[in-house]
Order: sequence, then structure tokens, then C-alpha cells
Amino acid sequence: MKKVFIVFLVLPGWFLTTAYLIFEYQEYGPGLVGHLFDTSSVSRVIFHIVIMLAPVASTSLGVFANARIKLLERLSEMNDLYRDYYSNAPCGYHSIGPDMVFLDVNDTWLEMFGYRRDEVVGRIRVSEMFPEEDRANARKVFNRLIESGRIENEEMVITAKDGSRMPVLISSTAVYDDRGEFLRSRTIVQDDTERKQMDNILREIAAHWSSTFDSMPWGVMLLDREYRVLRTNGYLDRHPELMPKELALNRCRTAIEKLKEDGQAAGTNGGCVEEYHDEALNRHLRMYMSPVGTGGDWVASLVDVTDLRKGEKKLTDSRNAFFNMLKDASMAYNELEEVHRDLIRALANAIDAKSPWTKGHSERVTRYAMALAEAMDLPQKELETLRTGALLHDLGKIGTYDFVLDKTTTLTTEEYEQVKRHPSSGADILKPIGRLSEIVGIVRSHHEHYDGKGYPDGLKGGEIPKMARILCIADSYDSMTADRPYRAALGRDYAMKELKDCAGTHFDPEMVKIFIKLIKEMRV
Repeated sequence: MKKVFIVFLVLPGWFLTTAYLIFEYQEYGPGLVGHLFDTSSVSRVIFHIVIMLAPVASTSLGVFANARIKLLERLSEMNDLYRDYYSNAPCGYHSIGPDMVFLDVNDTWLEMFGYRRDEVVGRIRVSEMFPEEDRANARKVFNRLIESGRIENEEMVITAKDGSRMPVLISSTAVYDDRGEFLRSRTIVQDDTERKQMDNILREIAAHWSSTFDSMPWGVMLLDREYRVLRTNGYLDRHPELMPKELALNRCRTAIEKLKEDGQAAGTNGGCVEEYHDEALNRHLRMYMSPVGTGGDWVASLVDVTDLRKGEKKLTDSRNAFFNMLKDASMAYNELEEVHRDLIRALANAIDAKSPWTKGHSERVTRYAMALAEAMDLPQKELETLRTGALLHDLGKIGTYDFVLDKTTTLTTEEYEQVKRHPSSGADILKPIGRLSEIVGIVRSHHEHYDGKGYPDGLKGGEIPKMARILCIADSYDSMTADRPYRAALGRDYAMKELKDCAGTHFDPEMVKIFIKLIKEMRV
């Protein structure tokens, strides 16, 4: 159709000139050229020029029309592309007028809140989308947008069509007319649910460890880089007489400065232990100082070791686990990504710190599992997933009583059932955390047996996730080669024999072959 239109514009000019020349030639013959440019009549010369230029004019008109049509087609394509980007943007978009009535919304916005376009545009005010208790604030935000022309990352809650409430981040700019009157907004709406959930989890962790800090059965102090006391825990508040004497603080300060000069005071290696006897109280007290994060702050704990010298190792392990978690909780408010990694390590330390028999268990199991996975040439992404799953595989033991984990005699049926619940408990703890969804199956299935006689789901063979089968071997090997409250370590040779004997029943037989080879090559 476009070509026909162009031809229709071009041909008349050529047809007119050609027809006129043929007609004139029949009358004037060879004298046609002289006739056309006969200057005796100016009007006739002008008429002939117009006739001769008719093809040029019609061709130019056709070229212009063709360019115009192509421009309109391009504009149409650009408009379609813009509408596609606009409608399917990853964030919701809406525009509202001076009366706060919706002028436009994109498809993402409609999908977020469950509306149809004809239910929103030109029908409801944006203020009606907010809960009743937030509407006054919504109007204030709108007025601020009109006055300042911009709002950014405003935290609000919008009610969806089904009545559910969604936390959102709203950023908007204002559009004004030539007189400076507000015309409409350009507003981006982002779903803030996941970030809010993570914030709630972090707040719960912070509250939990704040409670732990105050309920510790020994004194704990937070010091700044100048060793000034910023905060003491409840124990020292109740026993101010136990506050460390200046002499003990000075000794720790001198030791730490010496380590700094030697380049050794980095991370947890820059701590200090100072034990002294308080003559007035007739008590032996031990003070520990350790750096927190990279800001130069310190944590100092004061322990009465008069009657607890024999339990010093357990107290030290508990202290270290507490400090590691306190560091993780402190760093959580600096960088969210760093929190994700440090929180995993802190949780692993917390699990292991429940019993002196499991100290370092998660780290060792992680090393064994990673060595086996690397020997199997697993992709880097799966290796990182396995590392996280291995560190948190015993997360469910947080809900297991300490006396069960430390028991030196055979567990009762009820106690054993309680221990068997830790894989499913760990998986339930992890499920609400979206970023850890990939390890839920690993944690839940690391006690499944290859023959289907494991727990909690009785999976067998290939039904068991690959990384859970790897973790089962690594976990069992560490359990056999480490001391337990009811027995001493069984040794590498016994562990290798047990792995071979149980290949195909407890363990994946092909993975066992690779793991045994790693042990023999001293790579595990």
C-alpha cells in the first residue's frame, strides 16, 4: 500500500510533462524546442518551465512522502519498544495527577498489587492504597514531592487488592507545566519484602546476642580504640567490684601494642590474656581482650577462675564462639553482603560451641566435603553452595539440649529421636531465608542413607541430593576421627574401613572410592 501511494504521487508529474510534449510535438515537430523557449511571450515561457519542472516536483514530493512514512514507522517502532520496556520493567511504575488519582500504571505494578488497569486508572486515589493509619503520612509525602520535585527510597506499605500488605520503596519525580504548576508524577515502586525480612532477621539476631551479652555468667566490656569502657554487661553491672584494675588493663594494652609493632595484631590474632589475683576479693581473675571488626574497638571479658581452672578450655571455647558471633553481629550493620558470609560462619561457630566435643566440627566437615567435591570437578557455584551447606549442616542442633550432646552413656530412645530431628529442624530454620534456599535440601538430607534407611525422609540412591551425599561422607569421617564424650577418636584406618564396608548402604559407593583415594594421598 505504501509503494502504491508513492507511485501515485510521483507519476502524475511525469505523465503531465510527457503528455504535453507529445501533444506539442505533433503540432510543431522539430521546431518544438524553439517553441518551448520562445521569449516573445513571458507567460508562455513560465508555463513551459512549470510543465518541465512537474516531474521534479512530483518526484521530490514522492521522496519526501517516503521519508515521512519511514519516520512515522520508526517512531511507531520506538513507541512500541518504549511501551514494552515500560510495561515489563522489573519495578512497578505509576503516575498520579494533582488530585492523587492514578493517571497510568504499568503491567508490573498491576501484577504486584493484583488489579486490572480499568480498576485503577482514573478511578482511585493513591492515598486509598495505603493502610488507614498511613494515609496522613502518604499525603505529607505527596506534598513534599510537589514542593521539592523529588523523593527517593521512601519506605511505605501498600495494600494489595486481596488485602495483603506489601512493604515498598517509592522514588518519584514531579512534572510541572510552564507556570510551575504540578501536572503529574513519575513514580517507581519496588517490592521491599525481602529486604525487610532480612532486616527483621538481623534485628532478631542482634536482640538475641544482646540478651546473650547481658546474661553471660562472667563480665564482658566493650572498649573503644583508646581502651575506654563503652559498655559493660549485666554481670559487671551487678558486680562492679570485679571491674579490672588499671594494672591489668595496662598490661593488656602493652602486650597488644607490642603485637601491633610486630605486625601480628590482625583479626582475632591480636588479642591478649591477662590473669591476676585480686587481694581485696581474694579471687583469681582472668581478663581476655579481643578486637571487634576493623573499627578498632575491643571486647574484654572478665572471668573468675578461682574454682574453674579445670574447666578453662571449655570457657575459652565458649568465649571464642561468643566473640566470633559478636563480631558478626557488629559487622552486620556495615555491609549486608558481608553479613551473609560472616553470619554463616558465626552460626557454625555457635553450633560447635554448644559442646567442647564438637568444636571445629563444622569447619573440618567443610574441608573434607570441599576436597571431595573438588576431586569430583563440581562447578564453582555448586562448590560455594556446598561450603555454606557444610558450615550450617548441624544448625538444627541449636534446639538440642546440651546434656544430650555431652552425654557419655548410651542415649535413650527419646534422646536419640531428639537428635534425629536436627536435620529437619535446621531446614525449617533456613526456609524463610530466600538467599539460603539452595542449601535447605543439603541440610535436611545429610543423614539419609544410600539404601533408604536414613532419616528424616528415607530417601535412597539418586533421590538424595548430590551435595547431601558428599556431606554425609565428610560428616561421618569427622565423627569417626574425632573424640566424642562416649568414646575416643577411632582413627583414620578404622574410618576408611567403615566407609568401604558401608559403601552402597550408608554411602554413595562411587564417592567413597574418590574419598578413600584422597585420604591415602594425604589430601584429607
